[in-house]
Amino acid sequence: MLLKSLNLQNLIYDAYRKRQEITIDQYLQNILSQKQSSMASYKVNNIINQLRPYIIQWGNGFVDDIFQAGSSAKGTAIKGKSDCDVFISIKHSCVNPIEEVFDSLFSHLQSWLGTSNVRKQNVSIGLNRPGYNVDLVPGKLQPGNTNYHWIYKSKSDTHTQTNVKGQVKYICDSKRAPFIKLAKIWRDCHRLEFPSVNIELAVIEAINGRSFNISLEKGFEIILNYFCENLKSTRLVDPFNTNNVISDDMTIQEKLEVAKCAKDCLSKQWSNVVW
Repeated sequence: MLLKSLNLQNLIYDAYRKRQEITIDQYLQNILSQKQSSMASYKVNNIINQLRPYIIQWGNGFVDDIFQAGSSAKGTAIKGKSDCDVFISIKHSCVNPIEEVFDSLFSHLQSWLGTSNVRKQNVSIGLNRPGYNVDLVPGKLQPGNTNYHWIYKSKSDTHTQTNVKGQVKYICDSKRAPFIKLAKIWRDCHRLEFPSVNIELAVIEAINGRSFNISLEKGFEIILNYFCENLKSTRLVDPFNTNNVISDDMTIQEKLEVAKCAKDCLSKQWSNVVW
């Protein structure tokens, strides 16, 4: 079942309260505009330059590269989340396994910024800094001329390999950024545990083969139906490592909650779906 059609009066919201009629696509586009991340590339570069001396000092000669990654690099960042994601590439010659690298960086950052400003996340370390928030992801290079890294997953205390730059290109090439951002906004509106990387892969899978010109309304209806019907059972894998099953990072309960919310939203007015 697709979302019910709405009376245009129900689409009035904030600046449009003067009974100005707008279409559903205009409503969704306005949501995207309001939630657009303000973190431009030059700001990310400034943040990296601020952090670089401390990271280089910690790395003790083993830092190979520091670069923008995650949602901000993919063009799928939204307001209210981490301002930017920074990837720290550690040379293969470092003898420490990636879990020790992760814990060492976490301890170093706590010593520098204080325990209240540093938090462990699944594959990243979150920093609260004056004026911005940043997620740092350490990864250890695979041998040879490659962009593949070992990444530590603290949630499951395991490690996996992936191609971080390849992931950025994969999401950018999908041309589904508006739908990915809408899904992230929807997740936040309903306070769901739904990691961004899962959303990215699920959205691309949901509207795979659809026209790139599909409307926001139609595309998001399809995505909600996919969340409702398929998320519980679909195996979402890292496009650069099929052994890295991204969907396993969510518990069954988390998937069920997302599916239930999507089902409920299919019978709601748009103003109660995303806002």
